[in-house]
Amino acid sequence: MKIIVLSTDRKHHRYFINRVNKEFPLEAVFFEKSGLDRKGPLIKTIRNPEGLGKKLYRVIFSPYWQLPLWNVAEDLFERTHFFKDVPYDLPKEVPVKLVRNINDEKSVSEIEILGPDVIILFGVSRIKRSLMKIPKMGVLNIHRGIVPQYRGLNSDLWAIYFGDFENIGVTVHLVDENLDTGDVVFQKKIKLSATDKIYHLRYITTIMATELLLEALREMKKGTLRPMPQPKKGRYFSYMPYFFKFKTIYKFWRYTSNLKRK
Repeated sequence: MKIIVLSTDRKHHRYFINRVNKEFPLEAVFFEKSGLDRKGPLIKTIRNPEGLGKKLYRVIFSPYWQLPLWNVAEDLFERTHFFKDVPYDLPKEVPVKLVRNINDEKSVSEIEILGPDVIILFGVSRIKRSLMKIPKMGVLNIHRGIVPQYRGLNSDLWAIYFGDFENIGVTVHLVDENLDTGDVVFQKKIKLSATDKIYHLRYITTIMATELLLEALREMKKGTLRPMPQPKKGRYFSYMPYFFKFKTIYKFWRYTSNLKRK
């Protein structure tokens, strides 16, 4: 199978790419540079003519500005654990292309020329129909959350925020024209332990996502993949506002502390 990965250049994505390439040699990797526009919506909020109080409230609780909370601990943990047996450097035999936006005409044209059987998405912009129709066997998306309950962004954090610890995990699904609503290929939930920290979550879900994706590719290769439609269209979540994360940290700590007492 000819496989292309569309992603961004981050540590957990490098781990994923190297693991997948070891079993299924990749045709190419496209790294998107632009990502979600956060600055535009924030400026629009500031310029809004409503009263100062409402404007201040909207800015403070906007999901479009973030400050690091556990980023340093997360970075150190991932550097230590991701690359024990997997190289950090990307595989030299796989062409890596940097693009501003994955839906640009040039990007789409280059992907079309490569003629992939499968496109894998992991942390990129919503793709347009022009990309969706290229691969012969379909587009697979890595969603670090459980659908249909938690579509969109920061799915693991939103589950914690609502005290829904039974719905933290990973979904691999086919891509359709809506966000995170495609047929589910594989899905797995996390069983947290007393020693888990909130900054372990991205590592845990990435490991899980990699295993599920590899199993999906094996099934696709054999022609035995049997995706299941989602029972409903769940709620879509954006980035979690900065101040909401404090409640999430507390709830996670309380939950794992209770596990220690059992």
